[in-house]
Amino acid sequence: MNWRVVSPDWCVFGKRIASMLGVECSDKAEGAGAAIFIEMFPGMIEEALRYKNTPKICWWTGTDVRVYLENKETYDFGNSAHVTDTPWLIYQLSKKVNPVCFLPMPCSLNSDAPPPYPKDPSILLYLSDHQARDIPRSIEFIKHNQWCPIFVVSGLGVRLPKALDGFSQSNVNLIGQATYGMMVHIFEKTSIYVRFMHFDGMSQLVVESKCLGRHVASTVMTPYCELIEPDFSQAEISEGIKNLIKDPPDEAGREWYRALFNFKTFGRIVGEICNEKKWEVPKGL
Repeated sequence: MNWRVVSPDWCVFGKRIASMLGVECSDKAEGAGAAIFIEMFPGMIEEALRYKNTPKICWWTGTDVRVYLENKETYDFGNSAHVTDTPWLIYQLSKKVNPVCFLPMPCSLNSDAPPPYPKDPSILLYLSDHQARDIPRSIEFIKHNQWCPIFVVSGLGVRLPKALDGFSQSNVNLIGQATYGMMVHIFEKTSIYVRFMHFDGMSQLVVESKCLGRHVASTVMTPYCELIEPDFSQAEISEGIKNLIKDPPDEAGREWYRALFNFKTFGRIVGEICNEKKWEVPKGL
């Protein structure tokens, strides 16, 4: 069975899954014996529906789920299994597709020996013009916090938000597209990853931050992360972060993420899905 990851060109997430499974990655499913569809936006849903008889795993993110639940249509995906790397989305998604399985995306950085917690504080943000990200609140946060370095990154192939074009602030480093090597260096300096979102969903940077022993503050309720409430002022957020990062996070949080978000768990669940559906397992497993 010739597996293929079907993913938008800009999605590094899809390319990484293809690499882990030892299969090709393309934005089309034509010619594939089996497929893993990534980013289930309307266009990718249409592509998946063209191949109802093809064995397929549909991978849903928080934004995908929100958009699909707002769609009055419910689709028959045929010979399929549905997964998400966000446990709390399972119930929501199961209203329109069933069954739904939790499939954790492994940490992309080596977390066996994390870098020491930094003595000097600094903040990490991941920003893009993705509709799930609350860009105005993120920029307000950046402007309000001038007391420590702030690193602003985006994924490979993804530019920083247009709202940051020409932006300048002495403590802010607008890095943009960050490679694996760059992220290793950034995490050595990072105390906390701060995340302002409109929609639910797990973030790969949340996983990496927790696996590497860093704090996370997010508007999405996430295990072992500090919750930013909708009505918190920028002053309240800033004060909370200053107090939080005085000490490293609890080791229990790091171990929880490392126990779940690893290649062994990922491979076991993909294998179990294939065995249950009587599909061949991707060759990388």
